[in-house]
Amino acid sequence: ELLVGLNSSLPPPKDSARTLHKRSIELIEQWNTEFGQHYRQLNLGYRFLKISLRTQRFPSVVEEATREERQREAQEARTQELIREKFAEIP
Repeated sequence: ELLVGLNSSLPPPKDSARTLHKRSIELIEQWNTEFGQHYRQLNLGYRFLKISLRTQRFPSVVEEATREERQREAQEARTQELIREKFAEIP
């Protein structure tokens, strides 16, 4: 409850608090996806948080993490391509 901000906000610095908040929601979603069907308490806790937050943050967090990973992979592929082009130009 403390990490997802139900009762109070996280202490400063704000950037770190936002990162911690986002990462905790990601992990809760991931744990529920992987283990929720086997651990009823985990599934109940996930549903409680999802209802308590009254937003659809959980699915969007997973989608956002997937989108960020794709962007990182695309950037890495582009960087590798540029490096290959530079080496190809060297006589």
